[in-house]
Amino acid sequence: MRTLGSLLLALAVAAGTAHGAAGDEEVEGLARSAAAGKAGAAQELSRRAAQGDPAAQYYEGRFLLSGPDGRRNEVEASEWFRKAALQGHVPSMHFLGVMLERGTTDVRNLD
Repeated sequence: MRTLGSLLLALAVAAGTAHGAAGDEEVEGLARSAAAGKAGAAQELSRRAAQGDPAAQYYEGRFLLSGPDGRRNEVEASEWFRKAALQGHVPSMHFLGVMLERGTTDVRNLD
């Protein structure tokens, strides 16, 4: 659905690139530690994502796209991006828009 992907990309650009939320830096540090293989950091990141932290949801989506721990699931990644995007998280809007534009996910998967 290219028009929805284009719309999400335009919204992300219009909103700017600032993350803005307090605690994003802390979540980014957790994501770096998780990517480096620290299990405790990965668990904390997942806990925060499940509790609704949009920055943590964004990184959960990124990990699911890159598969650093052996798991790769584009549908699940798009679900995390969608949850964060609905909370106004601009990088998630961007990633979701790119996925929709490239056809790597489908709006039917985002119910």
